[in-house]
Amino acid sequence: AQREESDESYAVALQAQEAYTEASASSKGFTFLPANPQYGQRRRTFDDTAFEAANAVDIKRGEPFTDRKSTFQAFAAKVSNQGQVNWALRMLLEDRKIAVA
Repeated sequence: AQREESDESYAVALQAQEAYTEASASSKGFTFLPANPQYGQRRRTFDDTAFEAANAVDIKRGEPFTDRKSTFQAFAAKVSNQGQVNWALRMLLEDRKIAVA
């Protein structure tokens, strides 16, 4: 009887893991892992809303300027909900130069 319970609990755990794997494979989630986490950047996980076209916003780029050996550039986006914030942040973090800054 104990072995049957063990087999049954294993089967339930296996089904749960398969369901999680299928769900994560079908979602478009995105996880940003910072290149230098010791400088305070944290890991960010974006859900499907960060990929929806309905959340797309126009991101304005400022004129880059150089001070000594560093180049700075401003970005601005007018957003009205959290989905738009996630979309804009994901778009900016996809640029390698911005992601490692």
